[in-house]
Amino acid sequence: MVKLEFFAVDHWLAERSKSAHHNLAHTSAHPVSISELESIASGENHDDFLPSLLSQPLDYPADFAGLPSLRKKIAKLYSDDLPFENVLTTASGSLANFIVFYALIGPGDHVIVTSPGYPQLQAVPGSLGAEVSYWKAKANDKWSFDPKELEGLIKANTKMIVINNPLNPLGTVLSDVELRKIIEIASKHSIIVFSDEIYRPIFYPSDGDRYDTPPSIISLGYENTIATCALSKSYSLAVIRIGWLASHSRNIIELCDNARAYCLITTSQLDERVADFALHSKRSAAIIQRNILQAERNKFIVQAFIDKYPDICSWVAPARAAMGFIKFTREGKLVDDVNLCKMLHEEEGVLPVPGTCFGKEFAGWVRIGLGMPSDRLREGLEVVWVLGRLTINHENFMVSQHFKIKMIGESIAVGVIGATGKTGQSVVHGLLSSDLNFVITSFTRKSSVGSAANQKLKDKGVGVSGYDPDGPRETLAAQLRGIDVLISCITWEHLHQQLNWIDAAKAAGVKRFVPSEWVGPAPRGVIDIKDQKLEILGAIQRAGLPYTIIDVGCWFQVFVPKIPSGRSDHAHMKYIDHRIVEDGNQRFALTDVADVGKYVAQIIGDDRTLNRRVLAYTEVLSMNGIWGTMATISGEEPPKDYVSEAELHQIIETSGGRLKESSEVVTHPSNIMDIAQYNMGQYRLSWCVRGDNTPEYADYLGYLDFWKLFPEFEKGRTLEQFFLHIINGGSPGYVMAY
Repeated sequence: MVKLEFFAVDHWLAERSKSAHHNLAHTSAHPVSISELESIASGENHDDFLPSLLSQPLDYPADFAGLPSLRKKIAKLYSDDLPFENVLTTASGSLANFIVFYALIGPGDHVIVTSPGYPQLQAVPGSLGAEVSYWKAKANDKWSFDPKELEGLIKANTKMIVINNPLNPLGTVLSDVELRKIIEIASKHSIIVFSDEIYRPIFYPSDGDRYDTPPSIISLGYENTIATCALSKSYSLAVIRIGWLASHSRNIIELCDNARAYCLITTSQLDERVADFALHSKRSAAIIQRNILQAERNKFIVQAFIDKYPDICSWVAPARAAMGFIKFTREGKLVDDVNLCKMLHEEEGVLPVPGTCFGKEFAGWVRIGLGMPSDRLREGLEVVWVLGRLTINHENFMVSQHFKIKMIGESIAVGVIGATGKTGQSVVHGLLSSDLNFVITSFTRKSSVGSAANQKLKDKGVGVSGYDPDGPRETLAAQLRGIDVLISCITWEHLHQQLNWIDAAKAAGVKRFVPSEWVGPAPRGVIDIKDQKLEILGAIQRAGLPYTIIDVGCWFQVFVPKIPSGRSDHAHMKYIDHRIVEDGNQRFALTDVADVGKYVAQIIGDDRTLNRRVLAYTEVLSMNGIWGTMATISGEEPPKDYVSEAELHQIIETSGGRLKESSEVVTHPSNIMDIAQYNMGQYRLSWCVRGDNTPEYADYLGYLDFWKLFPEFEKGRTLEQFFLHIINGGSPGYVMAY
C-alpha cells in the first residue's frame, strides 16, 4: 500500500469552505463566466463560439494529447520556439504535477523540494519511494533561499529539484537571477528541474522593484526542465479543470505522455474548447491584467491592516503573487494558528488557512488569498478577527477575555489618473491623510511606471498600474475592476482621454467617477476648459456612470502680488497678467492647491455628493482683498496696475487667434505665452468680472457648498498663512508651467 501523508490544506478547505461567509482561504483569482469571456475582446473569435460549443460532438478527440490549437496557444506562453507537441494537457494542474512525478521519480531517487510549499509537491515523491530533502526558505531574511544550501543537499542519486514559483503559501518569487543559479547547479549534475508555475503570470511590482518578471523555468536554455500550470488560479477558470505540462525535452514529454495514459485518455473537450477561447491573446491579456491589479490592490488592503496592528501581526509583503503569509503573535509568542483559524471560522465565518497545514514549523502563520474582489476581502477583515488577552505557548491558545476588534474600518478603493502632477499629488496626499480609509492605485502611462515620481508613490503605499491611453476599453476595464472611486487629474490638454476611461469605468462597475479639470463653476461659453469638462459630464451621464463634479476655488498660487522688497518674486508666475481686473471689488472663491486633496477625500466619502456638483474652497476675497492681505502680512504695499474687461476680451481674442494659426501643437513651448494669456484671460473674465466662481453663483447652478455639507471640517491653509510662507522663502507649489 502506498503511504500518502494527510493532505492538510485540501481537507481544511473541503471541510469548511461551504460554511464560510468570508472566504479568505482560496488563492485563485475571481472567476469569470462564459458571458464575461465573450465580452472581453469581443471581436476576436467571438460570434460562433457558443453555437460551436453546443454542437461539439461528445466523443473522443482526434488528438489524445490535447486540442492542437489550445496547445499552440499554451506553447506561445513560454516562447515562439517551443513546439506545441511538447505540451500535454491534463485535467488540472495537480494532475499535471502527479504525472511528472509518476513518470520521472521512483525508488532510489533523491528529490529536493522547496519549503514551505504546496504539500503535494513534497508528499508525492516520497510516496513513490524517493528520498526527499527540503530546501528551506529563511523567514528572517524575507523568505530567501540560499543556493549554497541547495548545493549542499545534492547527492549522487539526486534526480530532481522541485520548485513552486511563485511560492505557495509565501507569495514570494524566485527571481531571474535565482532561477539561473538553480539551473547552473542542476546542470552540473544533470538534474531535472521541475517548476510548478500555477500562479504565473500574476506578477506585480513589489517594494523597490519594477515589472521585471521571472521567466518560466523552461525558458532558460536548460533542456532538462519541465513546468506545469493550469487555468484555475491566475486565469479565473477553475471550473473547467484544464492544466498542462511543458518541456523542451522530448524524452521528458514522452515519459510523461506514457504516464498520462495511465491517468486519463484525454481531457474534457468542452473544457478544452473554453480554454482555447479564453487563451486568445487579447482576451487572456485582459484577464491577467485585471487579476494582477486585483492582487496588488488587495495587498495594500492587507498591508493597511498589518500596519494598524503591528504588535500582533507581520508578514513579508508578497513580492508578486495572489496570496500572503501572515505571522500572528502575542507578547512576542506565536499564536496557535489552527485554533485561531478554527475560532475565526466557527465564531465569525472567516476562513483563512493555518500555516501548520504546510508543516509544523509554520505554526503561528496564516495564509490568505489576494485574488478575490476587494470588497469581499475588506468584509472579511472588517467582520472581526477574534483577538484579546492571550495566554500563549506553542501547544495551547486560550482567550481569557476575548473581544472583537474591527480591523480597518470600511475602506474605499480609489484609482487616481495623473497622480504625479501637482493636483494629483494633492489628491493623493489628501486621501492618505484622511481619517477615512482609502486604498489607492495610481494609473500612469506604461512608459512612466518606473519613474522616480511613481516610486515615491509606491513608497507611500500607493499601488502603481501602467496603462495605454489609446488601448482597448476592455483592457482599461480589467484594470478598473474593484475600484470604487476613479478620480481624474488629467491635464487640461488631454481631457478628451477621459472618454475612454468613462466607458471602461462603466464596464468595470466603478461606483463614482470624478472628472478633471479642477476649475470653478461657470456657464457654457465662458471658459473653453470648463466647456470641455461639461462635455465630459454629458458623456458620463449618457453612460449612466455615477459621478461627482468637484470644482474648487481659484488657486492662491495664481494671485501672488509683487512687493518692493522682492520677497514674493520667486512665487510670481512668469507669463500671467497680474493686473487687477476692473475695480478689483468682485469677490470669488480661493483655495490653496495643496488643500484640494483634503477636500476631495471628504467629498468622495459622503453619499450625499453622489451624482451632484460640489464647490470646495477655503475663503472668498476680491483682488483688492488679496492685495490688502499681502500688504498686511509683508508690511509693504504691493503696486497696483489695472486691466479693463474690454482689454481682457482683446487679449483673449488676440492670443486665441495666434494659437489657431500656430503650426505647432498647442502645448509647444513656443505657444506658452499665448496659452497663458488665453486660458488665464478667460479665467479672470469669469472670476473677476462675471463672478462665476462664488458660492452664490454655484448655488444658482445647483452645486452643493462644501461648508454647508461639512461645517465642522478643518479648513485648509488661509491666504494669510500662504503669503507668510511665501515671503519667508517658501515654495508656492506651482500648478502651471506659466
